[in-house]
Amino acid sequence: MGRVRKKRRQELPPSTKGKKRVGRNVGKLMKMLDVPMDVFFEIASYLEPVDILQLARASRDLRSTLMSRSSRHVWVAARGNVDPPLPDCPDFLSEPEYAYLVFERFCEECGAGRAMNVDYALRVRLCRTCWKENVKRGHQLAKEMDLKKDKEALRVIYNLLPKATCEWFESEDPRLEELNQISRDLFYEPEFIDTVEAYLDVRDRGDDDELEKFIQECVDFTLDRLNFHRDVIEWYREARAEKKAAGVDAKGEREDAIERKLSELGWKRADWPYISRRFYNMVHQPRPLTDRIWNTIRPKLVALLEEEKRDREIEKFNLKWRIRRQQLSGHYRTFLRKTRDPVQQQMLPGFQDALELPCMQALLTSKDPDQEVTLGDFSAIEPAIQAEAEVYRDEVYSNLVSIWQEHLDECEQQRTAVSSQEEAEPPRASQKMQKRKKKADPIGGSIPALDPAARLALLDEPTTFFTCTLGMWWRYDCSKPMSYIGIMEHWRTQHGDTRCSRGALGSDGGCYTTHLPYLLGTLGLEAKTTTHAELHQLITSGRPSGHISQARWSAPYERTSVKETAKAHRITFEPFDEGASS
Repeated sequence: MGRVRKKRRQELPPSTKGKKRVGRNVGKLMKMLDVPMDVFFEIASYLEPVDILQLARASRDLRSTLMSRSSRHVWVAARGNVDPPLPDCPDFLSEPEYAYLVFERFCEECGAGRAMNVDYALRVRLCRTCWKENVKRGHQLAKEMDLKKDKEALRVIYNLLPKATCEWFESEDPRLEELNQISRDLFYEPEFIDTVEAYLDVRDRGDDDELEKFIQECVDFTLDRLNFHRDVIEWYREARAEKKAAGVDAKGEREDAIERKLSELGWKRADWPYISRRFYNMVHQPRPLTDRIWNTIRPKLVALLEEEKRDREIEKFNLKWRIRRQQLSGHYRTFLRKTRDPVQQQMLPGFQDALELPCMQALLTSKDPDQEVTLGDFSAIEPAIQAEAEVYRDEVYSNLVSIWQEHLDECEQQRTAVSSQEEAEPPRASQKMQKRKKKADPIGGSIPALDPAARLALLDEPTTFFTCTLGMWWRYDCSKPMSYIGIMEHWRTQHGDTRCSRGALGSDGGCYTTHLPYLLGTLGLEAKTTTHAELHQLITSGRPSGHISQARWSAPYERTSVKETAKAHRITFEPFDEGASS
């Protein structure tokens, strides 16, 4: 019988289920510990303290190595790499504690970032919330410790520890030689309690020499800490000033580099905008101009330069022809005062819009700027103004129709939303009665696309009103509802120096859709067939007069105080006397 070979067991790869993925660079810094320690310390001595703090967080082994006493020379060398040089580390702080206090921005109480309330005398950095919770007035802390009646202690305790300030505290006073802290000063509560309790313990022993020695040691220690705080603050001010100066230098170098790049594209420094936040935010930055940054900002800078060029050309043109524009403005006002059809008169544009007409542009530049344009020259183009003004009128009509259609669409959406809500709710008895009543069809509606005749018909409906949104809210001339004829006349008379734009016009349906039929009824007109032109003709035809007649009134609800008949107003217009002005 032959020998039977055992089947080799196939080993499966280890399961990775539930294991956290490890990055490619995780653990690579551990290889630094494989080098000789003197080489490692030599490399670390070229870093700055904040870099060594970050390195110590990489692993436990690195932390234990860098935080040991044998690594103190590395921290001292790293501190020497800081420019401007930091003050020497005091005896009451270790080198890592000193670096953490100066360079890190974490709250030592809650761990929050961006903790800017630091006190180098207290050796703490706190966030705003923890600062308010732990830093209190001396008299408040003394009251909490039941020392308000201990006069002897109150004369001493406020000079046993440093008062609290903040990093923003800057003093140019000389170094402190004596203390004069008072009860209104701020103190760090945990240290205040420990120091005062230690003072009370020494005092309770009854040894005056020991008490005096304790007080003197606390006062000397407080002076050293306050002067250390002052030295670090002075270093911080100097470092901040140098950083600011370096940032200014970097901004200048970046600006010069951008100027050279733009000059290669044909743009001179004189072409730069006078005032442009978008332009100078890209230019004045404390970062060097790299190829990637230049490729990103170049199209934006060129676009702003081209916009500035167009604006300067317009400004130059307006300045050159300013006197000519003033002459044309006077001639145009004379032209508007001429007698013509009232409706046609109201359709004429204001001066700024009229200046854009081709005939006006041709007359503006027909002569040298120092030559006068006579009234005869202007009279020659009056027929052209009348003809070309129709283009302006059609443009305004289109804007008004678009605005009114948007208003009607919005009203329709609101009615649809209300109807959907009413259908979702169970109808009440009063609602059922109202549904049985015959309702009048609303005047107007949303029309998607209109030919010129239909467009004019929509604007001529008596319920179509507009407002001017350019004027201030307290100006009634701008806030009152106006027809399409009135809004064009208003713009010509009130805002002639500004071009008429769609953004300065708004719709104002208000309550006219509901109540205008009754008003037209008092004039003896039909709501659906009357136009704004007919209303204008009627109102200007004579002097209005009114009278009251008895008419049957259908009350919308039953009420004992409502009479069966009510008085209705009727308004008529009597012709003007011959020779009277309308």
